[in-house]
Amino acid sequence: MRVQVGPFLWSSQMLFYFFFAYGIFQSFWSVWLEYQEVSVGLIGLTLGCGAVVRGIVNLVITPLLSRAFFYTSVLLLLSFLITGLHLASDYAFYLFLMTMFVNVVFAPVIPLTDAIFTQMAKLEYIDYGRVRIWGTIGFIAGVMAVGYIIEQYGKYYIPHALCAILLINFAWSLTRPRVKSIQSLAFAKASWKDLAALFKDSVCARLLILVSLLQASHGAYYSFSAIWWQKLGFSYTEISYFWTFSMLVEIAVFAFGQKLLGALRIQHLLYLTGLSVVVRWTITAFASDSWSILLAQTLHGMTYAATHLLMIRFIQESDISRAVPLQSAYNGLSMCLFLGGAAMLSGWLFGLFEGYVFLFMALLGFPALIVSIEPESSLKKAWLFIQGRFVKDKVL
Repeated sequence: MRVQVGPFLWSSQMLFYFFFAYGIFQSFWSVWLEYQEVSVGLIGLTLGCGAVVRGIVNLVITPLLSRAFFYTSVLLLLSFLITGLHLASDYAFYLFLMTMFVNVVFAPVIPLTDAIFTQMAKLEYIDYGRVRIWGTIGFIAGVMAVGYIIEQYGKYYIPHALCAILLINFAWSLTRPRVKSIQSLAFAKASWKDLAALFKDSVCARLLILVSLLQASHGAYYSFSAIWWQKLGFSYTEISYFWTFSMLVEIAVFAFGQKLLGALRIQHLLYLTGLSVVVRWTITAFASDSWSILLAQTLHGMTYAATHLLMIRFIQESDISRAVPLQSAYNGLSMCLFLGGAAMLSGWLFGLFEGYVFLFMALLGFPALIVSIEPESSLKKAWLFIQGRFVKDKVL
């Protein structure tokens, strides 16, 4: 008989352990690869290809994994085992290959667990935003813990820390939330046709692309911010503080997002997050002191958290039959393919422009400011009005 715990405890701890691991992987995997004497260009290629692999897996395989609880446990165990294999060699191609395998088994975990959390929120077992805070807290804990480990013991122990938390995450995944019926959290087996149907819906397709561009703007941040800030003279402990500060802002948005942003339509949220992307990465490109960096980091709550919440709201308002396909498409595109492409591009651009790579990330916010997902948005009405006046004046 499986151990059962309260829905909030189960969800919050799953998020905490997973994002603890994700924080290590996103923030310091490039640092560990650099320690193994992998070139900057190859680091960008490795991380970018890894994200692309995650995207392909989420678009092709994840929609077929209807047994969310079972596959989450299996994939976490495989992630632990394959991460340990990174220590078997320092050969660049071997490290590239192992990182690809980690991404393959790591990829479905986010959409599968998010589908469970979204359904639990819909059934009012949990408040998604308040539970999601624990993912951010886990991310902070992972970044700070590994920042400390690097300072005290060296970069060699980064994979060891990742292995340890993945093993804990796997053990916790064997428990179950205490709900009236676990079957209420089960999903019908989807197919590739269900995924393709999402892109035939013009509103859904445009929203997925716009959100993916906004999330992809973090490509240079996740891959090269630690390396760039170290070049500016900041210690890894200070860099972990920069990351932690942005996570605290993210926590605030997740905690109070419903009250602060709940009245806004998804279209208006897109305008707000798009503007935040442009401003944040422009500041980051020119920031060379702690205060400027922290100013830019305050916008993480909008560029990441608010963008994520608007997509989760869209998924919650959709039919349950679309839950796994939507989660798969969202993670496959935004967190993987688009983010991976941005990371690969960032590796090349960072080699050429260093910190100015963030200006290219700022450009990814503009489509959300000018593309409408609503048939008659205020911007479209204004444009039609201008066109009408222009034609009238021309005729006259």
